[in-house]
Amino acid sequence: KRVEMAQDHFFVTNYFKTYRYTYDSLKGINELDLLVAQVVVFRFVQKSAFGNSIYFVSRRKIWKEFVEQHPDLFAHLL
Repeated sequence: KRVEMAQDHFFVTNYFKTYRYTYDSLKGINELDLLVAQVVVFRFVQKSAFGNSIYFVSRRKIWKEFVEQHPDLFAHLL
């Protein structure tokens, strides 16, 4: 999946369909740090179009900067 994030919502796409979600729809975020890549898991409160959770590969630097710039969005999720 590809995830694009903004300040008040995020988009999830499988390159055929794109869905918009708010951060309120998340109940948790997990970060899996592998040697080669970082995988982020978004867990939804209710089932989304892609299921209860989505996995995507993120760039460590970009993910870290976004979380640091928007701590209020992720304080209760990380």
